[in-house]
Amino acid sequence: NDATINSTEVESLENIPIQPLVFLFRGLFVQMLFVVPIGLWWIRGIQPLLLFLGQGKELSQMTEIYLRILSPGLWCYSVNFTFTSWLQSINMADVPPYAALAGFVMHIPLNILLVRVLGFGYQGVAMATVMFQLLQPILICTYLFGTAKGRSRMLEHTGAKGIGRTHLSFRREILTALGSPSGIGQYLVLSLPGVVVITEWWASEVCVFL
Repeated sequence: NDATINSTEVESLENIPIQPLVFLFRGLFVQMLFVVPIGLWWIRGIQPLLLFLGQGKELSQMTEIYLRILSPGLWCYSVNFTFTSWLQSINMADVPPYAALAGFVMHIPLNILLVRVLGFGYQGVAMATVMFQLLQPILICTYLFGTAKGRSRMLEHTGAKGIGRTHLSFRREILTALGSPSGIGQYLVLSLPGVVVITEWWASEVCVFL
């Protein structure tokens, strides 16, 4: 009977979503809601807008091509930013700097290869930036979810180990993250003031176009 009770308790614990992972997946979902449409707009082309804002035809065309190549980098940057903030909140802030260092080490050689050796010019800069932004979340996810040490640290720092969880789960956390409109609203309430904080940066970007 005791064994049956213990087995039932363990199964019950495994069915409890790991709340920090819920917050991570919710953050990624909300971020993608904003940046995916922007990236698709870049891919479609923003030259008409730039011409409307008074940019020259040649510069507008070059900018359109550059942003079209750069669009996957926007999505990767958003994922990387979300992971970085989340890891800081669970006291694993040491992980993103290692990924950033690896990206930095590769960034300069990639620029030289794509710009000079392969002759892509300014488009090669955009390609190198995409690879730089892509490498970081790949390294972070590989460490967190693909190594025993990373998974163990995740269990410990998310509090899952403290309630008896022995492995990470994802499906339940994703469903919980996406199935709570109030939770998504709470995330937006906490995140939107951050957009206001960087209005000076947005203003400087607008001045570039004008």
